[in-house]
Amino acid sequence: MVDGRLRFMLATALIFVMTALSGLGALADAGVDVGLPELTELTALVQLTETPEPEPLLPPFSERLAAAGSVLALVAAAPDGWVPVVPGVDYSLFQVAGPVRIHVARMARANQALFLETSIGDGRLTGGVERMSNQFARYDQAINYWGSTWGNTSDVVVAINGSFWDHPGIPQRGMVQSGWYAKRFSNNQSGSGFVWKLDRTAFIGECITHTPSKQIITYPDGGTVQFQGINTARGADQIIIYTAHFDDATGTSDDGVEIVVELTDRPMLILPPPSMAVGTVRQIREGAGDSRLYFDQIVLSATGDKADDLLANLEVGDPIGISNSLTNFKSDCSTPVPSLDWTKAYASLGGSYYFLENGSIKSPGVTPHNPLTAIAFNSEYIFFIVVDGRDPGISIGMTIDQLAVFVKNTLGATYGINQDGGGSSTMVIDGAIVNNPSDQFTADPCYSVYLPVVTHRDFEAAAPAEGSQVPGSPCKVYVERPVANGIMMVVQQPKTLSTMFFEGAGVIALEQATVRLGPGSNYASAGSVSAGTPGIVLDHGAELNGVYAKENHWWLVDFGSVKGWVVETRLGGN
Repeated sequence: MVDGRLRFMLATALIFVMTALSGLGALADAGVDVGLPELTELTALVQLTETPEPEPLLPPFSERLAAAGSVLALVAAAPDGWVPVVPGVDYSLFQVAGPVRIHVARMARANQALFLETSIGDGRLTGGVERMSNQFARYDQAINYWGSTWGNTSDVVVAINGSFWDHPGIPQRGMVQSGWYAKRFSNNQSGSGFVWKLDRTAFIGECITHTPSKQIITYPDGGTVQFQGINTARGADQIIIYTAHFDDATGTSDDGVEIVVELTDRPMLILPPPSMAVGTVRQIREGAGDSRLYFDQIVLSATGDKADDLLANLEVGDPIGISNSLTNFKSDCSTPVPSLDWTKAYASLGGSYYFLENGSIKSPGVTPHNPLTAIAFNSEYIFFIVVDGRDPGISIGMTIDQLAVFVKNTLGATYGINQDGGGSSTMVIDGAIVNNPSDQFTADPCYSVYLPVVTHRDFEAAAPAEGSQVPGSPCKVYVERPVANGIMMVVQQPKTLSTMFFEGAGVIALEQATVRLGPGSNYASAGSVSAGTPGIVLDHGAELNGVYAKENHWWLVDFGSVKGWVVETRLGGN
């Protein structure tokens, strides 16, 4: 992560220099006299600006936290109470009467190197739950679609837990992840939540509907057919679209048809017709189910008349388009809000209490004091907020009304929405948990447990080693709870490609290698090959062969028995 931030600062400096030089060239091209006096003055100015020593790079936040010993000490040492994490992202800890402790991370919306991304527990929507510290690690250095380019990577900076969820780990609301409409929001249900778009705008949706005529697949001849769902169980006479966010395979039976489509230009974004995400039919699986779900593919899974429709209109190699649209309403589900446009939403999570709208507090009535997680924003910042609670004498939590007053009056936000709270409330910065999760117990003597634990941040910077005994009095142990999803502040890193191999090249596995469903260790395994297995590097429509992710370059290889993405260091020429 440190290397990524250094590249970010160097790139910023380079852009400044190139802009100055190109501006001078433009003046000369336009016939403006840029003779010796002006050049001399410019040279003197450049020399003056180069004289001061550059500011040293800050050590990673996690190292500064460990050195300070607690978040209280780290924030106390910050001149204005805000600790810089990376350029454009800051952290602070507020202590208010109660007592209550409120952890806040803010992201400068004007900083073009920063964006928001959502995360999915265990990388799957079929019931995967995962601690936020592990979700942070899962998506750090993973590829993304930010900037409308596949193959850039994410330097994750801050992560908080997301939506309320049902057992065994299915988010109660919909979500958009890296541009993919991964889980549909339910029709006529409020709480569609926070939305961050590719154009850097943000809003909070309320009640939404999906107009059936705008959820369509477009055939090569221009004809269309409606689909009935995304990443959900397939019913009779339905077309369900599956993406890699669902699981490693569709999990369907063999009594239907599954059309495998590679999306070559962009993910399955929210794109109302006539706009569409365009793909190419790669495989038609009649009387087959449980298709593999590669990261850049969708599977059209159909039964009955819908299956017949697909078979009658599609052949391998055909182009097709996917369009879908959301209509936003007020919470009454009847008053349209056309100004809230979901087109090209990039990251979105469902929420619960929409407590602050355009600077006005919307009280939900009496609520208990609880640990809370929230997302808020104004024209300048996006705020992630986590309130510690259920910890008498340290932090008792907040009511929703108290949270709304704090977010409005102290942070100056104009919009805010509550997320899952209680034991789920977690904030991770640079891989370190900065809050005290409310799932806790007292250990006497102070043993660590067979779970990831967080000792109290006022007293120790890290938990004792598993199974070790800490001498002295009993200690309070805070346990991080697995959750279904989250949202993250991210620094964009540029796409990097290796030229070690080329499409069509013969390769051989140098040792046993895992073959994955996407370029990165965050993707599920499609299988493995033993040392000496020959393969062929396949063409990739989005030109991601050799892409750098998760500290490795990755290649799409067909080994005959299994196809997928393999780490470059496990491959040799054949």
